[in-house]
Amino acid sequence: MAGLARRLACEAERRVTYLEPTGRGEDTARAISRTVAQILRARVLTPLGRDRATELADAIRALRDAYDGAGK
Repeated sequence: MAGLARRLACEAERRVTYLEPTGRGEDTARAISRTVAQILRARVLTPLGRDRATELADAIRALRDAYDGAGK
């Protein structure tokens, strides 16, 4: 697992195993999050501008809400 997470047994149910991030895993997740945010700013938000990016976010939310729970 490259030291990013560790397995923890569930005390209440022996068939259950939890996965917990290590400090290195948390650092890696934060770095990935920063990189994704930079890419989104450069490739989506900057070209669209604030108003069009807001419209896009609203449209995506409307689609999510329309199909929320679909197929469950």
